[in-house]
Order: sequence, then structure tokens, then C-alpha cells
Amino acid sequence: MPPPQSRAPPDDAGVRLIVLYKAVKAVAEVALALGLLALAATGEIATVREGARALREHVASRWSVALGRALASVASPHGLHLAELALLLDGALSALEGYGLWRSRAWGPWLVVAATLIFVSFLAIVVPAKRATAVDPAVALRNE
Repeated sequence: MPPPQSRAPPDDAGVRLIVLYKAVKAVAEVALALGLLALAATGEIATVREGARALREHVASRWSVALGRALASVASPHGLHLAELALLLDGALSALEGYGLWRSRAWGPWLVVAATLIFVSFLAIVVPAKRATAVDPAVALRNE
């Protein structure tokens, strides 16, 4: 069986835009993961912890408090390793999705669909477990 032929990049502007988004996202996530690794290696992660604590204590916006909690959980050694791993894996997945779409591989669109469905399924389980109310999104939008 002959190897699959490489096809030309897609002509559709929408697909090209998605490929660009996937490429930028992959590079940003890998850069952020490497930045976290550098912070951890130099011991500067304590600065992130202090910033998270200050954000939680001194800013009243609901989004700022949520961001402070998220930063504090990431700033722990265990949370830091999880964040680095998640960023690297998601960056690699985004790069693979973008490559599949850019090279017009038959599996490219299906990989995008599968990757999206995994996270939608996860949200369908986690959000109801939180017992969110219909008012939460309205309050979150209003507080921003």
C-alpha cells in the first residue's frame, strides 16, 4: 500500500483561520509551560503565590477572586506540575489538529471533533456536579 500523499494547504479561508488559531494556541501553551518550568526552576513561583494571595484579598471582582484561586492552586508544587503537563499536552494536541487540517489529512477534522467532544463531555459531568444555578452566568457577566 503506497504511503498517503501530502496534500496542499486548504484554500478555504475558514480552515486557514482555524489552522492559524491552532498554531498560535500551541505555541502560546508550550511557551507558558516552559515559562512555568523556568519559574519553578528559579524559585520565582513564590512570587506567583504572593500575587495570587494579593489578588484574592484586595480585588473585589468575582473574576479576580476566581483568578486568584486558580493561580494559588497552580502555584502549589503539585498544581504546577499538573498545569505544565496540561499545557504541554494541549499544545501538542492543538499542533496535531492544526497539522491535520493544514495538510488536509482525512483524520484532521475528525481529530478536532473528537478533541472538542472530550471537553464538552467533561463539562457536561462537572458543571452539573457543581450545582450551578441559572443565575450564575448572569452574575458572572454582570460582575465583569
